[in-house]
Amino acid sequence: MIEIKKLTKIYDKQDTPALKGVTFSLADKGMVFVLGKSGSGKSTLLNLLGGLDNITSGEINLSGNNLSQMKEEELSMYRNSCVGFVFQDFCLIDNLSVYDNIELSLALKSEYNPDLVKETIEKVDLVGFENRPVKKLSGGQKQRVAIARALVKSPQIILADEPTGNLDSKTSKQIMQLLKRISKDNLVVVVSHNNDDAIKYADRIIEISDGKITRDVENTGTDNKLVIDDSTITLPYQAVLDDEQLELINNNKDTRVIKQQQPQFIESKKISKTDTKIDINKHHLKAKTFYKMSANFLSKKWIGFTVTLIMISLISIILGLCQMFVTYNGEKTIQDSFNNLSDNAFIVKKGNLDDSILKRIDTDKLGRITNEEIENFYSIGYKGKIYTLINATMGNYGSPLETGNNVNISRNFKLFYAVNNLGLLECDMDFLKKLFADENGEIDVLAGSLDYTTFKPYGMILTDYMADSFLFYHPDYQSNPNTPYQKLIDSDMLINRFAVSAVINTNYKTRYKELMDKYTAYFNASSKYQKDQLIDEILGSDSYADFYKEVTQYLAITYSINPNYRQDTITYANQSRIVGYFNSLDIYSETGELLVDDYTLQCDNYSWFMEKYGSATPHPEFENNEIYLSLEKYNEIFGTELTEDTLDEFQERTVIFKSYSAYRELDETPLYTKEYKVIGISGQVGTHSLLTDEEFAFVRQYDVYAFGLYFDSPQNCNNFYTALKESDFYLGSQEFDAIYQIVDIVEVFKEYFGLVTTILWIAGIILLLSFCLNNIKNNKYQIGVLRAMGAKSSSIIGMFALHSLIAGLIVSALTTLGLFTLTGTANTIILEGFKSNIKSSALTLLDGVEILHLTGSILLTNIGVVIAMLFVASIIPLMLINRIKPIKIIKSKD
Repeated sequence: MIEIKKLTKIYDKQDTPALKGVTFSLADKGMVFVLGKSGSGKSTLLNLLGGLDNITSGEINLSGNNLSQMKEEELSMYRNSCVGFVFQDFCLIDNLSVYDNIELSLALKSEYNPDLVKETIEKVDLVGFENRPVKKLSGGQKQRVAIARALVKSPQIILADEPTGNLDSKTSKQIMQLLKRISKDNLVVVVSHNNDDAIKYADRIIEISDGKITRDVENTGTDNKLVIDDSTITLPYQAVLDDEQLELINNNKDTRVIKQQQPQFIESKKISKTDTKIDINKHHLKAKTFYKMSANFLSKKWIGFTVTLIMISLISIILGLCQMFVTYNGEKTIQDSFNNLSDNAFIVKKGNLDDSILKRIDTDKLGRITNEEIENFYSIGYKGKIYTLINATMGNYGSPLETGNNVNISRNFKLFYAVNNLGLLECDMDFLKKLFADENGEIDVLAGSLDYTTFKPYGMILTDYMADSFLFYHPDYQSNPNTPYQKLIDSDMLINRFAVSAVINTNYKTRYKELMDKYTAYFNASSKYQKDQLIDEILGSDSYADFYKEVTQYLAITYSINPNYRQDTITYANQSRIVGYFNSLDIYSETGELLVDDYTLQCDNYSWFMEKYGSATPHPEFENNEIYLSLEKYNEIFGTELTEDTLDEFQERTVIFKSYSAYRELDETPLYTKEYKVIGISGQVGTHSLLTDEEFAFVRQYDVYAFGLYFDSPQNCNNFYTALKESDFYLGSQEFDAIYQIVDIVEVFKEYFGLVTTILWIAGIILLLSFCLNNIKNNKYQIGVLRAMGAKSSSIIGMFALHSLIAGLIVSALTTLGLFTLTGTANTIILEGFKSNIKSSALTLLDGVEILHLTGSILLTNIGVVIAMLFVASIIPLMLINRIKPIKIIKSKD
């Protein structure tokens, strides 16, 4: 029994109620017609009875279950358990078969009964159509399926909304007859505007107008037709008779009594209330049906689904690559490079950090390394020995040490040999053996001695390559072929600059013979075309990178294993006479006036000068605070124009020397400040000045300094990246220099890749939302049908969540496959791009560098976010749809 009490429905946008306090009761079976004009409220009543819409006020009570107090989930259970719907436009799932549409009602109740489904199909005369998709049925057949779907779950009430509205008259009659048969065991409520059908089939008629019941009558069961028997003529109640009937009456009226039929419909009687309460239980959708419906929702747009997944996967793959850039760890690249390093030493040199943003270091001059900076490397964890590379040269006057990236075939090499050495390394015997020992662990000394305690402690140890380079440019020091280096050893001073204590064998001629021949051919070639071809061959040869690296790091370096080498070179009177070449010198007058700044002043010590030139240009001895200047320097500093003929016009002057490091800062404290009295002209042609031996030694100690460091254990240097990044140090290794350039470039671009990542995330979210919204929009009508049938919101959400899960798994698989496939290729492309743009000839170490490193965290994060976005993008719109009443979704069909 259903009780309706003071039922009112007001729609939000209407001032006039659709129903106004309607009250009546319905029995447990029978066929009830609800009649009324359009807008009268009859469909609203049906929707409220079916739990498809909210009650504004009043009650609908079905066997003890008050619909007005039910929440949405409870209303779904009510529709599932108690109500069967037959709609005007059928509301079937088009892609399902007849059988599946009918079985769906049972599946929503967690029931499985094939026999009942077949029996119901027989009742509605659809035998033979079980496997036919409903979209291929006629209108009448579809309505039979809708009736069977409602009937199969044995509901307490079947609600039919204009069930014949879209059917022809013949089919309409069949459907009404079918519903009439069903009403013998079930309550069937039909909303219609067809009065004839109501009179013909209704057990009860409720007529509504303007939201109120204007008529409520029940069928008396009288057969309202003309009846003529032996004694009476019974006329139908309020019926219009045709001519044939009238003639029949006239022919029989004289012999029979005429009486009137009782009315077919009389005012409805009050229905007795039953105490039986129907339990509305929670049901779970059968798994088979759940998956079938989920697949059905997806089947409409499977091509779009596939294309969308491919696009999302591509975005995900690109996102993964961008995340690898964003999460790129330059320190790891450096550390991995160190771990793979087989070099004998890790080399850094000192320059000047002149651009802290781009980390650009000026290497045109030699930066001065302090003891504190050396100790800092130990403090940050270096385990091993650090050897200092000092600015002791053996080239011609004024020939600079090679610094930065300037070592190349055109400038420093000529006919294979180096013009200048690249500094002197203060090391020990262990390191020298590490570099140059033969297979027996011994150093092959070609000339001289390595025993600095007894032989030339101030002397340099030359490699055979450096000795050959010197002899190539100074053939006057060559001796006989059997002892080619002896004259270097025998000479106490070479070109007034340095002494050689030993020449050691490196076997470079054997190891690089092919390259030497190509060099010779290159410099002997007469045409530019030949030279271009040969230089390409040289630079492209397998041995060039090895040669380049070995020359710049070891072969063109001179060595000393004397721990007191610098002091011994200073105290040795006949040693190198250049002072101030590697520093910046400002000269002031005694009144503090700046005479010249950033000046190079070359000085000689008195003893050496007198020994070499004393007989020609005698000078009296002088004090430490006195200095002789050459005529050229005197005129340059003081702005005079003295000549050798006007030396009698010379005037003593007082000058103040302030010496600074090569890379001086404006507020830098001078290395030293000395006041000198210029007491005369040295008399020697050239750009020299004369100091006392003691003063020469004082100035010399500031002029010889370390500008590079050799770390004997490269693998222990893998934590230097951070320390070097913000400092004035740069890598002496061209390979590592290239790696550092890559690290810096990637660091600069990380911010841009972060922006690209954000843009891609936004694009991905928009794409996902568009896909999910379209997926739900395309299935919105079917969602409404399922909800009207009593499907739980959680089940429908689960169906679309399954789409997201499937999409997530496919995207995950494609993303994983794509990233594993493309990461290596992308690395290769990036490195090749770096190699073609980085100005370095030693790039072999780049082959093992990973710019893009696919980690599990990146992969899982990327996939997890995509899956999460899929779920959010599908579930949120669906939850919003679930807030809309099913009847609105069904009616909208959008």
